[in-house]
Amino acid sequence: MKPNKNYFKYTIINRIRSFQQILLGYRYNYNRPKNELIIKKVYSKFKNAISNEDRNKRLIARTIAHYEAQLALRPLFSVVVFEIASYFILPFFLMVNYLKFKLYMSTVQKKCDGLQCVFSERWDLNKELFIIPKQLKNKNLQTYLLSHSSLNLKDILNILYLIFRTISYRNPFPIQLSLKCAKDISKLRTAIIENDPSFIIIYWEFSCSISFITYTLNREDKKVYNVMHGDKHYYAKHAFFEVNQCYCWNNYYIELFKEVFVKSEFIKFNNPAFELKKNEVHWLELNPPNNIGIVAPHTSTLTDNSKDLKDYISKFSKIMNKLALNNNLIIRTHPKYEQDFDIF
Repeated sequence: MKPNKNYFKYTIINRIRSFQQILLGYRYNYNRPKNELIIKKVYSKFKNAISNEDRNKRLIARTIAHYEAQLALRPLFSVVVFEIASYFILPFFLMVNYLKFKLYMSTVQKKCDGLQCVFSERWDLNKELFIIPKQLKNKNLQTYLLSHSSLNLKDILNILYLIFRTISYRNPFPIQLSLKCAKDISKLRTAIIENDPSFIIIYWEFSCSISFITYTLNREDKKVYNVMHGDKHYYAKHAFFEVNQCYCWNNYYIELFKEVFVKSEFIKFNNPAFELKKNEVHWLELNPPNNIGIVAPHTSTLTDNSKDLKDYISKFSKIMNKLALNNNLIIRTHPKYEQDFDIF
C-alpha cells in the first residue's frame, strides 16, 4: 500500500507542535481547586476592567486576563525564554506579513455571510470536530482552510497598542502575547480579504488571542462566533474570553463558561454526533452491545503530580487488563493525541 502523503505531512506538523508544547511547558491539570485559585487571583486584578462598558477597553483587558491565567499554567523558565525569543521574532513576523498583505490587496472578494475558519491538518484529521450549529446553516457560509497569513497596517497598530496596554497592566511578558495574537489574526486576515464575511466561526476558546480577534474584527463591523469543539472542565486555559456569540452543547457548559468569567451571548446547539441516525438505531436493535467502551485518558487527567504519574498509569493499565480477561474492550483514543496513549 502506498503511504498517504498527508500522513507524513501531518506527522511532521504534529511533531513540531508537540516540541513547541514541550517548550511552552504547559502544566495541563484539571485539578479544580488549583484552577480556582488561578482564576480568583486573575479576577481580583481585572474584575473592573473585564466589566468595562467600553467594549474595546474590555476586550483588551480580557485578552490580557486570559493570557495571565494561562501563564499560571506554565513554568517561569519557559515564559522567560519565549519572551526573549519573541523580541526577535515579532518585528520580523510583522514585516513579512505586512508585505504579504500588500500582495493580497488586489484579491477579488467572494462575499459571504459567514466564514468557517479551520486549520487544514485538523480538518483532514477529523472534520466532525468543526460543527456548524443549525442556527447558522441557513446562512451563506464558506469553509476556509487557514493556510495563508498577512497583516494590514491597522492589525500592526492594534498589536502595538496591545503591547502598550499589557505593560500598563504591569505584565512583564507583553511580547509573546502580542506575537500569539499577531499570528492568529494574520491567519484570519487573508481569509477576510478573500471573502469579506459578516461573521467568522472559530473553535478557539482555548486561545488567549480570541478576545483580541473579537476586538480587531468588531472594529471592522464583523462578528466572532465561537463553537465549543470538545468536552470542557473548570479550567484556567479558557477563562475570561469574550466573543459575540458562543455556541455550547447544553446549559452545563454555558454555566461552566460563566463560572470562569466568559462573556458572550450564549446559544445552545445540538451536537449531531450525539444523535443516532435511523440506520444506527436499527443496527443497535439487531446488535445489542457486548463490549465495554473506554475513552483513553490524557495523562494530565490522571494526576497533576508528575511523581505520581507512573503509578497512576500502572493502576489504570492493570484495571483495563483485568476487565479484558472476561470482557471485550474497545479503547478510543483522542484523534489528535493518539501518541499520548503509547505510554500505557
